[in-house]
Formats: sequence, structure tokens, C-alpha cells
Amino acid sequence: MHFAFPGFLWALLLLAIPIVIHLFYFRRYKKVYFTQVRLLRELVEETSARNKLRNLLVLLARLFALASLIIAFAQPQTRQEATTSAVNNLSLYIDNSWSMDALSEQGKLLQRAQSIATAIVESHSENDRFQILTNDLESRHQRIVSKDEALRFIEEIKTGPAIQPLSRIIAKQMQCFENARLDGGKLYLISDFQKSSSELDTSEIPSGIDLRLVPLQAIEENNISLDSAHFLSPVLLQGLPNKVVFYVSNRGKSDVGDLRTTLSINGLDYPGPSLNLAAGERRSDTIAVQVSQPGWQRLVIRIKDYPVQFDDQYFLACKTDANFKILALYHGEEPDMLRTAVSSIPQFEWNALQVERVQFGTFAQHKLIVLCDLDEVSSGLAQELRKATEEGVQLLIFPGPNARSESYRPLSDALGLPVISDYSEAPMQVGKLNFEAGIYDDVFSKIPTNIKLPYTRGQFRFQGGVPAERLMEYRDGSAHLLRFRLNRSLVYFSASPFDPAINELSRQAELFIPLLFKVSFNPEARQPYSHDLSKDPLVTWSLVEDAGKGDLVLSLRGPEELIPASRIQGNKLVLSFYDQIRKAGIYELYNLDALWGLIAFNDSRRESDLSCWAPEDLSSLIGDRGVVANTSGGDRNLAQQMQTEDEGQSLWWWFVLLAASFFALESLLLRILKPQ
Repeated sequence: MHFAFPGFLWALLLLAIPIVIHLFYFRRYKKVYFTQVRLLRELVEETSARNKLRNLLVLLARLFALASLIIAFAQPQTRQEATTSAVNNLSLYIDNSWSMDALSEQGKLLQRAQSIATAIVESHSENDRFQILTNDLESRHQRIVSKDEALRFIEEIKTGPAIQPLSRIIAKQMQCFENARLDGGKLYLISDFQKSSSELDTSEIPSGIDLRLVPLQAIEENNISLDSAHFLSPVLLQGLPNKVVFYVSNRGKSDVGDLRTTLSINGLDYPGPSLNLAAGERRSDTIAVQVSQPGWQRLVIRIKDYPVQFDDQYFLACKTDANFKILALYHGEEPDMLRTAVSSIPQFEWNALQVERVQFGTFAQHKLIVLCDLDEVSSGLAQELRKATEEGVQLLIFPGPNARSESYRPLSDALGLPVISDYSEAPMQVGKLNFEAGIYDDVFSKIPTNIKLPYTRGQFRFQGGVPAERLMEYRDGSAHLLRFRLNRSLVYFSASPFDPAINELSRQAELFIPLLFKVSFNPEARQPYSHDLSKDPLVTWSLVEDAGKGDLVLSLRGPEELIPASRIQGNKLVLSFYDQIRKAGIYELYNLDALWGLIAFNDSRRESDLSCWAPEDLSSLIGDRGVVANTSGGDRNLAQQMQTEDEGQSLWWWFVLLAASFFALESLLLRILKPQ
């Protein structure tokens, strides 16, 4: 047993006073004369013994009553001596993620968490030391503060997009104690303990640290989340319909019908499809987007759901271009058939250069580079083409009829392409198209059975090289057109020259025009339309077309304004935000007053699943390394319960009742055992 105020126990010495008075108290007797004293002797002896017993019992009752009062003032408590401390060290984590906006029977979960944290802090003395921690991990929250400052921090907490695993939170709490050179303390975790983010690892908690879990349970509700969205096409073309695929999940236990969606394009709202979702179902749908103006576009897809609303909208930022530059490198005369094919695509801009006059610095400005019937490729050109693939430029290679394996060796070594054999003028027929490669996905409504395939009057054979995907094959099983993945690009290598007199592919518009269009874009190199705020995103920005020279004075403007950290890597600018962005939305990137483009940020969908750990599950997870509080009562009762677990059960009122009992016993003795 432990005494909160052991100094009061010195008052027990005062119990000697009534004992001394009892010992030295001599009662005066009044003389009464009797004629015969002999008859009264036996009665006098009997009365004297009875009075002595009565006085002794009254004395003991008074002593026990006074002793009980003195011990009650010393405030006895049931706590082990090893845990006693004059000053308590407390670290309180209040979960302020979006899921804490859910409703409980006492209101929003965050409001109740603040109420519980306030009650816990107020139940401690002014000498105790506190740390208040949230998912934001602000620097001011990672230090020890006073009681008044802790209460102010609790009052200022608001929900936000930040999510931290509980293992990291516990590590931050213990680090705070270590930095303050505190030997031990108590860790409070006040949260809804969602299963998606509650990774509990108590193995690293020292023995001097007490862990307290305070689970808050929301009213079981349905939640519909708009998980993500992206464009089907790798490029967005002006004036043409572009399909946006979006994903919606029903996180609840009941079906949802007629869920309406809305698409906002540059501030104008358009109705989207209506969805029916079964409980637990996740499904996708599409919305057609047609943009009439080139440049940067703002898109927002919305649904209506209550009360959890942070995942009811998804922001997208994209750029549509009016034209795409195609560069053809040739020797001798300009390839008229290739120019005609490129010019037939409205979005394409034709550029052609003789290989002797090539300008290497312009390669990165093009979507596609076509090597048209070159008999040889220099090592310098091969290295520049490799650099272009690193910038996302696609390559289409038609070797010239006079090419040899040695003349194409620099290109094969630089790009890892196969070596070509000697040219053969034997006529061959293409016998197979690979419809699974994605080149002709949206060209034919169904796979044709009688399509006319190209005929060639000369071709090479491929030997070695990196693994390739066959897009077209000859009837003998040899490759006619190969596709390679290299850096951020795709490289297409034809076994036959482009010359229409040799290769009939350019004469078959139903095959060549879609092929030319599709090879200009890498379907895997989509521009990032949005970034996840919970992953501390790094945004890469191209400096090729932007004014990357001179000093950069960057700023991000939108729902918030901030200055991002930046570094240049080659022709790329890497932007870092270090958890500065707190609000989802579409932001504008400026260099001084020049608008560079748009960046969209969305809240993480990890918390869209509202399933949480039950208190009994938490107890089994932490075992004997911590205590799970019972939150069924009021917040004040919970704080008192936690304080009792910290400081031990207070026994002072038992001693007050004991003192009252002894006083009542004394009164009873005086009433029953009257002096004789």
C-alpha cells in the first residue's frame, strides 16, 4: 500500500494523548455513609470491573476512529512501489485522420477523442509532463509541454489526410521521452484503430513504459468511396472523346442503388452514369471526356455520400496537345509515302531530316522518331537515340536494303537490339497479326478473318538481343515486326525496309495508319494524373519545353500556397513537398509568375474501409504489454479509470467509513454500557 501524503502519518503520535489521559484520570468519589458496608463490598467490586472494561472499549473505539481519520488524510493507494513517482510523464496520441470524422453516439469521433484526452490531462497535477501527438507529426508536438499547453494543443487538433502506422507513433512517443531524458512514462493511444492502418508492434516497448489503448467505436455506417481514376488512352487528343475509367467501392454491409456520379471539366459539371453497388462490391465504369481547347485541364469526378466525405471526389489534372511532332531520319530522298501517312493524322506534325543534317538536341521534342531505310547508323546517332528513349521518345526502325550487321552494330549495342542477318530478296507473305499486343484494339469491331496482310520482296532475320514481342510474323514463323521495351519507351524494329516497292505495309492504310498512330505513344508511360497525399509524393516535371534556364522561383497555388523543394536531374525537375500539402485538390505550379502546369493531389483511400479492431481483439494483439480501456462510460469516468490504473486504487474513503463506524461504536458503547 502506498500513501500519497505520508507526512500525515506523524499525526498517529497524537494517539498517545488520550491514552495518557486514560491512565492518569482519577475519578472523584462522593462519600455515602451506610450502616453496614459489609453488604455492599461484593457489589462495589463488581461495578468497578465493569466500568474499567467499558472505559477501555470506549478508548479503543476512539483510538481506532482517530487513527482511521489520520490514515485517510494520508490518502492510501494500492500501487506497487516500483511504479511510484512524484511526477508523471504522459504521451497522448490523438488520431486525427479522416476516419475520425465518423459519428459515434456522443458525436464525431475526433470530438470525443479530444474530450477524453482533455479529461486525462486535467486529472493530473500541474507538475506532470505531457506530450500531445497526432498523425501530422508536427515539430511542436514532439516535445514535452506543460499541462496548460497540452490542453491548448488538444483543442487545436483537426482532421486531415495524414496517416501514420501505430508502430511509428509509438516510436515517436518513446523518442520524445528519450530526448527529454525521462526514464519511463505512459503512452496513450486514442483512436478508432482501423484495421487498414493499425499495425501494432509492442515488442520494442521497454519495461518502464506503460501502454494504454483507448478505442473509440463509430456507429456502423455505409461508406461509398471513389477510389481512383485514369484515362484509357496514354495521350489526350483535342476534340476527340477520351474515356476516363473510375473505380467505386461499397465499403458497407448494405446495397446501394442509383448512386449518381458527376464529372466537372474546367468548372463545368456534366452528369455521369448511375451505379448500383452490392454490399462489399467494387466496380469500374467509364465517362467520355471531350476537350475542345488544348492545354491543361481540370477534372473532378464526384459522388454523394454521407457522413464520410473525404473520399467522395477524385481530382485529375491532364494536358491535351493539339499536335505531336514526328521526326523521320532518312538518306537520299524524303519518304513521300511516310509523309503522306503522317499528314493524314490531324494531330501529327511532320518533320524530316537527312541523317547527315540531324540535330541531336531536338530529339526529345518529338513523340516518335522513324529511321527510314538507313543503311548504317553511326555510334553518335545510336547514343543520342538511347538518350531519347530515356526521355520517353518512341522509335520505329526500318533498315535499308543495303544495311549489314556491322553497319547496325552501334545501334544494336546501344539499345540492346538483335543483330540483323544479311539481306534476302526472297518474297515472303506476312501470315499473322498479334491482336493481343494492343495495336489494333480499337481499330476493328471484331477480329477479321480475311484481312489482307503485307507482302515483302526483301527482309532481314533477327538474331539475339533483348526479349521482344512479335507484332507481325511471316508464314514461316519468322518475325516481321518486333517490339522492345527500353527505358521509358518502346522500340519497334521491322525486318523489311520501308520502301513501298519492297514492303507493301505502307500501301495498306487500314493496317499502317493505326500502327503509325499507336507506335507514337507508349501505353505504359502515362502521365501521372494525380498523386496520393499519404505517400509524400515526388513530382517529376520536364524541363525540355519549359524555361529551365536561370534561377527557379517555384510556388504551388491552390487550396493552399507553398514553396516546394526542388532539384534538377538531367532534363527533369523533381519536386518534394515533405507533408506540406494538407488539402486535396488541383494546384497550379508557377515559376515566378509563369504558369507551368497543374498538379492534382488526392487523399489516401486507406481509411475508406471503416472496419476497426474490437476491444477484445486489441487485447489479444497487445497481450500483457498494455491495457485496453473500457470506453462504454462517460469521458470523465474513463479518465478516472485510467488514472486509477496509473496511480492505483484510492482507499482513503474506506478509512473515512471505518472512522465513522468506530465513532458509531463509541456512541453505542456509551449508550449501552452505562456507568454504575
